[in-house]
Amino acid sequence: MIVSQTKYSMTLATTLIATPKADLHVHLEGTVDFATLRKLAKKNNVALAKPTYLEIKGGYGPIPPPNLVNRYPQTFSFEQFIAIYLKISESIKSAEDVMAIAHNYILSSQEQGIAYSEIYFTPTTFEALGADLVSLIGGLVAAQEAAKLANITFKWIFDIVRNADTSRGERTLELANYAKDIGLDVIAIGLAGYESHNSTRPFAEAFSRAQKLGFKTIVHAGETAGASAVKEALEILRPDRIAHAISIFEDKALVDELIETQIPIEVCPWSNISLGLADTASHPLARMLEMGLNVLIGSDDPGIFDKSLIENYLLAGSLGVSEQDLIALAANSLSILNKTPPSRNS
Repeated sequence: MIVSQTKYSMTLATTLIATPKADLHVHLEGTVDFATLRKLAKKNNVALAKPTYLEIKGGYGPIPPPNLVNRYPQTFSFEQFIAIYLKISESIKSAEDVMAIAHNYILSSQEQGIAYSEIYFTPTTFEALGADLVSLIGGLVAAQEAAKLANITFKWIFDIVRNADTSRGERTLELANYAKDIGLDVIAIGLAGYESHNSTRPFAEAFSRAQKLGFKTIVHAGETAGASAVKEALEILRPDRIAHAISIFEDKALVDELIETQIPIEVCPWSNISLGLADTASHPLARMLEMGLNVLIGSDDPGIFDKSLIENYLLAGSLGVSEQDLIALAANSLSILNKTPPSRNS
């Protein structure tokens, strides 16, 4: 069931589903629904109730996940979300596992009219957990081919964890180059994780190298931190897109800059609300559009939040975005692929 029983117009939902669209902010690990997680955990002997330990700056590994007996929680802290995300990652061991996850996402994409996805994947987390990256990346290649058979295009964003050892920036780039060599369409390098545990500065060299090699770059910023985090990311990393950026209205000059440059902002409203980072009264999505910012709607982690891309569009409607604008956002989500990114030298 793609669209839950809500107050939203089912006519709008039908129109949105019928409109070919892109999901430009979705994490592969975050597409794993609870039933799939339980199957993977059982298959790979992973205890869901125990924390996943990783020696990572900021020490988020030891945080126990919420009670994972019957379902994911409906709301939780960002720290608990990371604990769940790590538990999902720990439960993915093989190309077969990757394909099972991708198969579900392909079916969901067909049901929602998603023709194109740029999918985040965090290889160094799997490496730190001892997974066989050759097998997992092989699974991504197979998933990409399976999507093509379903007339859906998958491209990949290899994410750096900002609160991990900063050497993982260079390692992520190495893995992206390896993946490309074996046929995976990796088009971007991303930066995600705890904004409070590391600035963007330690990753400047890796991002510069990525850009010189022709990768797009995308930074999660202004999600759990203030507008200064977005400003820093723009100044130091000069990315092609910003993810979330829900705190930008703290800084008028920053908003003016984003309006002028039209750098795309990936906004995932259900993610922000589920994590308690905004509520329906304070979420800035409608204001972003009213101000003329270049906004994209993404699903982020639809398996964890149990909210599809279509449901993110419908939530945007309840936040004050008009039906006409929602349909235009969906229709125009594919056009960004043909636009020249803003100059990094400006």
